[in-house]
Amino acid sequence: MEKENILLEKQQHAMHETKDWIYALKLAFGIFIIVVYYHYMRRGVFLPFFSENTVSFLDMANKGFAITAVFMITISILIGPLAQFLPSCGKKIGYRKEIGIVGVFSAIIHLIISLLFLPWKYDVAWYQDHRASIIWAILSIIVLIVITVTSTKYHLVTFGYKKWKRIQRLVYLGLLFAILHIMVLGKIAGWKKWFADPSVTYYLPPGTLVTISFVALALLVRFIVLFKNKK
Repeated sequence: MEKENILLEKQQHAMHETKDWIYALKLAFGIFIIVVYYHYMRRGVFLPFFSENTVSFLDMANKGFAITAVFMITISILIGPLAQFLPSCGKKIGYRKEIGIVGVFSAIIHLIISLLFLPWKYDVAWYQDHRASIIWAILSIIVLIVITVTSTKYHLVTFGYKKWKRIQRLVYLGLLFAILHIMVLGKIAGWKKWFADPSVTYYLPPGTLVTISFVALALLVRFIVLFKNKK
């Protein structure tokens, strides 16, 4: 009887984890589709797969993976604080790990496409000009991989809760490196151009500007919750 209960418990746990992964993948796919289409619209292409256009799908998909990664990782750290204001978010806390891990894999795909498949892969000068950006991207992914690898119950028991929690909080460092990666790419110049004349891109702000704004909002919510709890 005891063995049957243990087996049943393992099956229920596996089903629960599968449900969490499906939820995270659906969320990532939805964000990815929105981001890709958003960038097509900024270029005046409103029916990308039903009309002729010169926009590279690989380039748009690469942007999609990059921004999806940042959004997913940010959402994973935002669910907890939001749960204190929105009870419905409390039901999503169990998805945080899977959402964050899917975000990390999205970031890895973005890095692989950027370095190996886009047209500049044979351009040595491009790598030299964007060396700082590449370094920040790699550092961000290394930190995020460390967090992902150590997010298991085994590492929780091995390190102890306090040490394990400190490692998991390195996600903020990973996000910081990701933001620096965006900044040194020269995106700020593009933001200035948009503020000067938004109509050029159909009044749609750059995707990186939207992404940075979302991260800033999430950190603000996190800070408010920390201040509220201490008070």
